[in-house]
Amino acid sequence: MNYSAWARWYDIAYSTVSSDDVDFYTALAKEIGSPVLEIGTGTGRISLPIAQAGIDIVGIDQFEPMLDVARRKLADLGATPGGLELLNADMRTLDLQRKFNFVFAPARVLLLALTPEDQLQTLRSMATHTEPDGRVAFNFFVPNEDMIHGPQGFPYVYQGIAHPVTGNRVLFWVVDRWEPDAQTNHGLHIFEELNETGETVGKTTIDVAIRYIYPTEAIVMIEDAGMVVEEAYGDFDRSPLTEESSEQIYICRPA
Repeated sequence: MNYSAWARWYDIAYSTVSSDDVDFYTALAKEIGSPVLEIGTGTGRISLPIAQAGIDIVGIDQFEPMLDVARRKLADLGATPGGLELLNADMRTLDLQRKFNFVFAPARVLLLALTPEDQLQTLRSMATHTEPDGRVAFNFFVPNEDMIHGPQGFPYVYQGIAHPVTGNRVLFWVVDRWEPDAQTNHGLHIFEELNETGETVGKTTIDVAIRYIYPTEAIVMIEDAGMVVEEAYGDFDRSPLTEESSEQIYICRPA
């Protein structure tokens, strides 16, 4: 993935979806308490609200362009009630030599590890950094068989987005390319900026690759990582995970 381009468009892309995950993880951080570790902090979309809620948090990300955006946003905010430390680190090989009360990986971050081995190693890293009575949480979508095995390459578009700097209209196109045998999706995220006359004045295409995880596989991975599932939700309203759920959200503790 081109993270320099993704850093410029990340917050615009996430403006198209609900902020329920921000509220969910902020509430958990307040319930469990400092210190908190976020895996894949990106542009600070969740870590900044947690710091503003008075919780001390460390956010790690492997990609400096994402962290640069988070640092600028933090500087714009000024002092926050809780501290926010932003570090460049790989979630698979993380070794901060400290433990946290709450460790979480939001926004389907775990799926960016493209092999089951790397996904398991990431979970082990999270468990290693968690206090014995602490908690680990993460979420990703429930694979939809109709979507995965259906027609490929048909785009869907998010409209009604305004560029925060230029004010131009932005079309956000997503094209999925599922590979069921490998449990991967090599998708395209396309951002097209239009001026007041409807003329295209800029277009950015970003390749996004993930490896998706089924709920049964997730449970095995969690156990292999040395954790126990305490709660499994199917939405950020904390409703139970069922066969009809579109999201899988796990809250775990070290075994």
